[in-house]
Amino acid sequence: MSDTENSLFLFIDGDSIGAMCGRAVMANDVEKLRSVSSRIDAAQEFIQNWCAQVGGIKISGGGDEASMQIKESSKDKIEGLRSSIEKSFGYTISVGVGRNLSEAGTALLVAKLRGKDRIVWFNKKIKEDIKKAKRRVREKRATPDEYKLSEAYLKKADNMVCDLHKKEQHMAHV
Repeated sequence: MSDTENSLFLFIDGDSIGAMCGRAVMANDVEKLRSVSSRIDAAQEFIQNWCAQVGGIKISGGGDEASMQIKESSKDKIEGLRSSIEKSFGYTISVGVGRNLSEAGTALLVAKLRGKDRIVWFNKKIKEDIKKAKRRVREKRATPDEYKLSEAYLKKADNMVCDLHKKEQHMAHV
């Protein structure tokens, strides 16, 4: 599937799966860790099958995350994927949706910042969510998740959104 013009990109990440695995490790609970790992593996297979059913492709997937490209005409089926993962595997996922991988990744970050367990579509207002999260981190009043996300993603996401805005301004003048 190479037609990006009529495509959407999704980036999915399991909510608090790392914490579940970490708790099992710290408790020396082999069976719990095996159970969580089995559910993650089964969810990856489920996602692969879902992509095939909607005429899309899974681009990457490992652990509790996956990226995919689907036909835009399948956009109404994304909520079904999110709810099916929770019902079938017992954990929630956050989903970012965009016209390219970068937008989908940025939307995923905002889904996590907004509290997880949701679908966020990339749009121009996302920049405000990122700015607010960065401000809370600077002012030392961020949530634990915001601190965690800020270390790896907030600066990169803000730069990416700024670059997209510059590109849009340039295209408007061409």
